[in-house]
Amino acid sequence: MFFSFKASFDNICSFRLDCKTKLISVTLVTLVYQSLTKFQKLIKKNYISKFIVFIAGFIFFAACSEAQTKVVTENSADGAINKVYTAKEFQAKLSNKNIQLIDVRTADEYNAGKIGDASNMDFYGDNFKSQLEKLDKTKPTLIYCASGGRSGKTATMMKSLGFQEVYDLEGGFNGWPFK
Repeated sequence: MFFSFKASFDNICSFRLDCKTKLISVTLVTLVYQSLTKFQKLIKKNYISKFIVFIAGFIFFAACSEAQTKVVTENSADGAINKVYTAKEFQAKLSNKNIQLIDVRTADEYNAGKIGDASNMDFYGDNFKSQLEKLDKTKPTLIYCASGGRSGKTATMMKSLGFQEVYDLEGGFNGWPFK
């Protein structure tokens, strides 16, 4: 097989090469051919399609399960509270009339269902940070998203903006049992 590639390589090249360059080129062509042959064998054994399905599934689940930190900061040195609440704790906090309830999901997600009288501020919106800055930083703020990823990032952002109390719903709206 090596010789047939060498012969076909010699026929393809119309310019003159020194021996070293020709040998390297022939070796590369041989390696590419061997790789393609192995790839065809894997396809025949259906390994590649199984591998692709596995990788696609892994990427899907990794992207969809935006990890939520259990407790980001609780009673930090500056007195700020930044905590993840369970659904029961979150619901109990809703009874306080002096709170800000913020849904950081998209408008479509918000319109499909929300918690209480939550205000919608789209995490992906162009003016998201400026909307947050307009909120009262001294009031307790409860935030949630679909699964906890966006609200976790928002809680961190709010802490850096100087918010005193931020409570994030564990598991987001998808984990909210009181619908």
